[in-house]
Amino acid sequence: MIKQIITVIFTFVFCVGITFGIYSCTGCTSHEGIVKVNYSIIYPDTIIVKDSTFYVEYYSDKPTPFTSSYKGSNYIIIGSYEFEHTTCPIRINSYKIIK
Repeated sequence: MIKQIITVIFTFVFCVGITFGIYSCTGCTSHEGIVKVNYSIIYPDTIIVKDSTFYVEYYSDKPTPFTSSYKGSNYIIIGSYEFEHTTCPIRINSYKIIK
């Protein structure tokens, strides 16, 4: 009985919050941008330097590129997108926000 009352109260509070926009992200607007990134892919026997321009969508103040990895795959993240998936390490040398 107590669990049912708590569930009803929680559901009511949640529905009221959604109705009045309490849980919505009012300041979260997406922006489109262009970022030029100079990066190196480090292979076992050589290093390849690349200079690429990426069209991205981001939600923060500015789209800062950084590297990440997941289950042995390394990649560059800029805003909401992933670029240049490889098993070799990636190093970002420099970047410039064009737009």
